Amino acid sequence: MNSELKSLIAERGTIKAALTRLQTFFRENASTTKVGALQKRLAANTSHYQRFNSIQTRIEMLVAGSELEEAHALDRENFETTYSDLIDEIETFIEASKSSQHRNISSPTACSAASGTANGLKLPTIQLPSFDGNCSDWLKFRDSFVSLVHDNDVLSDVQRFHYLNSSLRGPAARIIQSLGVSEANYKLAWELLNSRYKNSTTLKRHHANALLGLKPIQRQSETTLREFLDDATNHRLALTTLGESVDKADFLIIPLLSRKLDSVTFREWERRISPHSEMPTYEQFSVFLEERARYLSNIAVNGQVTVPKVDQRPGNSGSRKYNVTAHVINSKTCPVCDAKHALFQCEKFKTLEALQKTKVVQDAQICFNCLEPGHRVKACTRTRCKICDKKHHSLLHRPDIHPSRPMNSCVSSKEESPPCVAHASNNLVDCTILPTAIVHVRGNNGEALE
Repeated sequence: MNSELKSLIAERGTIKAALTRLQTFFRENASTTKVGALQKRLAANTSHYQRFNSIQTRIEMLVAGSELEEAHALDRENFETTYSDLIDEIETFIEASKSSQHRNISSPTACSAASGTANGLKLPTIQLPSFDGNCSDWLKFRDSFVSLVHDNDVLSDVQRFHYLNSSLRGPAARIIQSLGVSEANYKLAWELLNSRYKNSTTLKRHHANALLGLKPIQRQSETTLREFLDDATNHRLALTTLGESVDKADFLIIPLLSRKLDSVTFREWERRISPHSEMPTYEQFSVFLEERARYLSNIAVNGQVTVPKVDQRPGNSGSRKYNVTAHVINSKTCPVCDAKHALFQCEKFKTLEALQKTKVVQDAQICFNCLEPGHRVKACTRTRCKICDKKHHSLLHRPDIHPSRPMNSCVSSKEESPPCVAHASNNLVDCTILPTAIVHVRGNNGEALE
């Protein structure tokens, strides 16, 4: 029995020592310890009383009727008094610290909570949120108003009513417009507002419809992509706040959203996910759109030159049609020497045999008539061969299969409409339009001159 009593007394001593350490820590470090850390330390020591009570009861049973009974009874009284006073002191300190922090965050003067100073710096005034009845804004308004006004212990209900009334607009303001300003009416006004907009089913339906009803992107740009991503993310987060497991529906939401992208961005997204067998997550989708938006913001989009195909110009003998063809040159890199000039300007190309020149043009997939990329020879309206007047470039002329034209071959029995040609040269960023017109003039002797 003596050994058991000694063991219980030793165990009781460890509990009393733990309580003494908590008391010492609180006396010396309470002012410099964060409230959250102090709360955790308090929670870790609240179980000491139950352990002490269990051990003390066993000790008292062992010493009952002996001369040690009174001494051990005094130990119980001392421990209970010390424990109760210390726990109450710590809890009171924590509550006071919370109230002080809350007052520093939420100032009572028109909710200008940040008008105090921090390290000598005057902070800007926090403006009260406003709400006009749009369900998309309810959660944001509710959380902001509750933290700034509703839970501010410094404010009275009359002041809270004034702040609520000044924050509401439109349909939301009509809900409480018939209520007079009073202590009791604030709680009624807040309940009426919550009963109208707090319906989780209505809010869930609203955000789900808004998420799936986002407008399709007609033309890709940094702005439209970011707006699309922000709207989708906001509605998705709202559904998560309302308790919906949106992640489980990503397999359905992401394909629906991706089909609202413009055609180019949609192809890039499909190219991104096609190598993977698993379904993409919303995080991967949002990362892709962010990267795409950054890409669009870092490049210069080349404009297109728009030229009308047919232009009706009145003449002395009636209307005459002028065919107009636009040649867009996207690159000036020579396919023979890789220099920055057109193929017909290449000295190395000019020294090649006729068959070699033809093969170069075929491999480069450029026009046989003007040696420029971007169109076929059938659509080319540039000047023909100066030797035989056939539709190929003079550098591609072959005497063995292309007979030279006679001197009067340019005289036509039928008057042809002169082509008007517009050539757009797009070298890197600059875009230049060079109009060229070929005119046949008949002299006094009847000879046609170019």
